[in-house]
Amino acid sequence: MKTSTATQSSAKTRRQYGGVSAEQRRAERREKLLKAGKEVFGTVGYQAATVRQICTTAGLTERYFYESFKKLNELFDVVYDRELDALRMALLAEIAAAPKNIEGMTRAALQRYFTILQEDPCGARILIIEVYGTTHDMERMYKRGVEDFAEIIRGIIETQFNTQSDSVLDAGLISTAVVGAHIHVAMRWLLGGYKEPRDVVVENCLTIITAVTDRLAAR
Repeated sequence: MKTSTATQSSAKTRRQYGGVSAEQRRAERREKLLKAGKEVFGTVGYQAATVRQICTTAGLTERYFYESFKKLNELFDVVYDRELDALRMALLAEIAAAPKNIEGMTRAALQRYFTILQEDPCGARILIIEVYGTTHDMERMYKRGVEDFAEIIRGIIETQFNTQSDSVLDAGLISTAVVGAHIHVAMRWLLGGYKEPRDVVVENCLTIITAVTDRLAAR
């Protein structure tokens, strides 16, 4: 049985509105929710956030939230992952362009890291503080937020030192310790309202790396 021209036209109308397909409109609504999620999570925090508040910020009704996300924590996960991926790519780009020595690569990465945190307070709060307020998937959050960045530090260390020849020191443990220290410095800086100048924060964090590399060089 052939579909009538009127029926085909009606189906096309449902798929297209103003030249925009249903899939495109849904993607646009999802993007609005992600931007609103970042704003809300980054200001009032994850625990105080509500679906209604995010939808109001996005300019959408609540039914559109559930079109893209099942729960609030699912939206947080996507927002967190996007912020983390953007940060990781920015740091890798800085390291790739920096002089190929410990101080050069580390200074470039630290400058970029703390610049991003200062210029984007909402993203900073999500990455440094709010992630610890979600308990539904802490193992994955930890691996993404700590282990992935520890691998970056490990790569820098291993360009200069052969820690595999040492029976005691472990590049993985060292890099995890370094990342943990920097996360807590960033947390203090953020919660303190960025009181210390950024260059001062960078220099003090660089001192941590220098102490580690001096120790490695001595062995």
